[in-house]
Amino acid sequence: VDESLRSKNPFTLSRVSFLNRAGHQCSIKIPSMPLRPFVAFPRSEFDAILLNNARIKGAKIREGRTVHTVEWMGAWSIQSEEETILADYLVGADGRNSMVSRVLGATHTPGNGRTHERVAVQWNCMYQERLNRSVLMALFEGGYFGIVNLDEHSANIALVTTPRRAANAVRDFARFFDETIASNKT
Repeated sequence: VDESLRSKNPFTLSRVSFLNRAGHQCSIKIPSMPLRPFVAFPRSEFDAILLNNARIKGAKIREGRTVHTVEWMGAWSIQSEEETILADYLVGADGRNSMVSRVLGATHTPGNGRTHERVAVQWNCMYQERLNRSVLMALFEGGYFGIVNLDEHSANIALVTTPRRAANAVRDFARFFDETIASNKT
């Protein structure tokens, strides 16, 4: 995996900043480590590298299938319309509100004691010059977000919040930012 990542010539990052709900920012310089750089690149490329590496190592990959049930029966039993698979390990890479998350009790369902439903969304936007080679993570009432430049042309925004706020952020991120992060001085 390491060589595959390096061959993509990833965007090396130099700083990570955290903005809390009171508006205070903490910024930390990332040490330069040529053998283990702190990098950013598109998630789709990372997913493709991991999937290819799994294939090389002998994993049996099934794509385009809908999982109907997942159960622990001394081994994981994963059932789709096409087949039932027994596996020693289950990798939950199917999203926050996924079948695996539900089976493991990690999502919001009535009666499980969780009080807020949250969703995760991400999208790419234009390069953010003020960030340069930094990552910005921000906390706000009801969630958090992060933004990082992926290269000299694009950036990625990842957001975890309520479904309503996520829809507002995707529709008009500048307004969302002003109403949540910039004005949230608690």
